[in-house]
Amino acid sequence: MQHAPLPPASWKSAAAAVFLFAGTEPAFSPALQKAAPWLKDSPGLADFHAAKGEALMLYGPKSSPMPRILLLGLGQRKGPLEDTLYALRDAAAKASRLCREARLPNFAFSLPDLAALDEDAADGNAAIILREAVFGALAGLYRQTQYKSAKALAADAADPELMLLCEEELSPDLAAALDEAQAGAEGVIWAKELINGPANRITPAYIAKEAERLADASPDVSCRTLGPDELRSEGMGALLAVAKGSANPPRLVVLDYAPLGHENDDPLVLIGKGLTFDSGGLCLKPGKSMVTMKEDMSGAAAVLGVFKAVARLRPQCRIAGLLPCVENMPGPSAARPGDVAATLAGHTVEITNTDAEGRLVLCDALAYAQKIWHPRAMVDIATLTGACVVALGQHTAGAFSRDPLLPERILDIGRTVGERFWPLPLWDLYFEGLKSQTADFANSGPREGGACIAAAFLARFVEPDIRWIHLDIAGPAFFTEEGKKEASGFAVRTLLHFALQK
Repeated sequence: MQHAPLPPASWKSAAAAVFLFAGTEPAFSPALQKAAPWLKDSPGLADFHAAKGEALMLYGPKSSPMPRILLLGLGQRKGPLEDTLYALRDAAAKASRLCREARLPNFAFSLPDLAALDEDAADGNAAIILREAVFGALAGLYRQTQYKSAKALAADAADPELMLLCEEELSPDLAAALDEAQAGAEGVIWAKELINGPANRITPAYIAKEAERLADASPDVSCRTLGPDELRSEGMGALLAVAKGSANPPRLVVLDYAPLGHENDDPLVLIGKGLTFDSGGLCLKPGKSMVTMKEDMSGAAAVLGVFKAVARLRPQCRIAGLLPCVENMPGPSAARPGDVAATLAGHTVEITNTDAEGRLVLCDALAYAQKIWHPRAMVDIATLTGACVVALGQHTAGAFSRDPLLPERILDIGRTVGERFWPLPLWDLYFEGLKSQTADFANSGPREGGACIAAAFLARFVEPDIRWIHLDIAGPAFFTEEGKKEASGFAVRTLLHFALQK
């Protein structure tokens, strides 16, 4: 992404994208009007009403250094800033895709025109607006191409380069916002690429290799991987029980971001569920439900996305990650309903449902995190239950915690970056549904309150002095939009900014 201070008369780009609110006359900064003096006389201005989602390309003289202005509507200016940011991200993504479809080599945002979206400059929202617009534009260019042939890709248009037009050097706040936008987009795109990848390629071993590759390229990140023998030695019987039916051996990936001077700090620990494919095991899923189950490693992909962004931004705090990666298949050695697994924490669990496998994988990872670290806070993130989708719908994740402050922080950050969370109860009464005559407790219980029961199960593996929150992202992690089912990269940015706040 290019940005360098230049006088408006020297601004040059194939197109400039400008965001406008409905209900007012189109207003452009003096700088943009100097760069594109034809704009004020364009007859197309009368055709644009700035409705949410509306887009119109205006054309000036071919000889102009800025021959196109792309107008994008944000709808009415109303409600809190977060409402504007939702519209802005979508409009910025649309701008980048329209410029790609037009086969433009580049397009630009005018910093003065972005700043004008801040209704009250005293609020200090200019940096957030810049960050969200740039993130939307960069992330909006993502398309899955890794598994297509060169012949199929030959006719595709190249991605245009994004430029930021400004008259002065960026302030520290704006420069930081730009870095965070680029790092966040890289993290989200990588997470999407992993989740969208086919399960015959994205195996536990593949995820481990990708994590190791990230660590090799990052001076502050270390990575080690535990295979089946190490997992057995550690006593992670619950995780291993899930993996028994698969020909792909499990991996537990341990990431540690520890910049110089922070190597001995208590880390923020991020734990991501990594079911690279979930057939349901012997409690086999219906075919229609199984077709998207490559996305059951969205939690692990989100944690990797955070680490990719952190490796670029290099914040001065310690962050650890655990990726328990397994495949749940109905092979000849698969766990059976009624089997008992011994967990690392010392509890025994009766496996009453082999499709309630995520909590079995996570419970050993939670125990391991507390064994090797004393987390200053611990977050697990998982596509854990269909019940959470029933409760909150496709666009909202559930947040469960006994700490009243953690959900509040997650919700606040999520609102700003466009990721919706909502708190759900974590009460002991939900654990009553997990009674077992055979073992200490079962891994599944009644259908009613299923998301809360799953969270209550996980809570049994967290020490009382640990600040912990469980995020069930089953709804928004992989969704249908415009007829396509694809990954969203959900929670990468929320967890990133949660980490950056230390």
